[in-house]
Amino acid sequence: MSKARELAELGAAYDSGALSNRNIIINGGMEIAQRGTSSTSSGYVSLDRFYVNQSGASTTFSQETNANPSEIGGLQKYARLNVSSSSDFCHIRQPIEDVTTVPAGTVTLSFYAKGTAPAGGLYTYGIQNFGSGGSSDVDWTAVLITSTLTSDWVRYTAQITVPSLDGKTVGAGSYFLLDIGQHSNSASTAFDLNITGVQLEVGTEATPFEQRSVGDELARCERYFQTYSNRNWNGINEHAGNYKMYVNGVFRQKMRATPTGTFVGTVSVASPQISVTQRPDAFQGLSSEGWQLFKWPSSGTYGGSLGTHGDAKYYVGLGAGPTNRIDFDAEL
Repeated sequence: MSKARELAELGAAYDSGALSNRNIIINGGMEIAQRGTSSTSSGYVSLDRFYVNQSGASTTFSQETNANPSEIGGLQKYARLNVSSSSDFCHIRQPIEDVTTVPAGTVTLSFYAKGTAPAGGLYTYGIQNFGSGGSSDVDWTAVLITSTLTSDWVRYTAQITVPSLDGKTVGAGSYFLLDIGQHSNSASTAFDLNITGVQLEVGTEATPFEQRSVGDELARCERYFQTYSNRNWNGINEHAGNYKMYVNGVFRQKMRATPTGTFVGTVSVASPQISVTQRPDAFQGLSSEGWQLFKWPSSGTYGGSLGTHGDAKYYVGLGAGPTNRIDFDAEL
């Protein structure tokens, strides 16, 4: 894109009041990968906010570094969905919280991509999900973005027609689902999607990719997923006969909803003066803002009460990640 054209598009965006916060997608620059940089599994497995829907396919989803960022607007990172054996509806997706965030009418999807396209071409498609107790899901019309990809980065755009929200009941946990990948073609042909700079914005024009700081992007991602490692939580065991410890468990960011907490590796109770073996495996008082207590089993090698050491000061220790960590998941 020429500098003159970029300035013209920025001017048009400014006139419409959409210069900042216009990108509805989170982590479109593929910078944040709290779960790890590569996975062959389905689900939320690597890059934050992007879900891999294998649908029977064999995939590797990874975060990659671009040696020539000038080719893609200065972006350093990109996602790679390498599919060795595909299937219909193999894709990456992002559920956008609150179905009303993407208003009825025309919205424009844009991104940089290279590689090889799926059988039948690269599509975008998805649904309006109206949440718990809300109206039934509505499919929005699939759009063929391109029939082929090349070895060079190209910026693609597609206009999506969002169905009307009139008369719909919106319940808790609603979302607008955006999928990018293979559509209904059932061929198992391999494909290799390299993608970054994913942007979804209201209107008919694709403006330059909105650059946000890494800190800003991470904060947005942590509304849905947070991971902790290499740290301690100071606390107190209120009673010798209890199997829990009070701590100041405050999340870095308030989460979308009460998350699911998962212990990975070794998380242990310790004290500078006392030898103990307890290992927490549950939380109490867990909410979207944090948790109040760590809990451990009432018996077993890593359980039992702290005995005469009740009312003493302890800490919960967590080693280096990703081997040892605590994950909190509030994804849609």
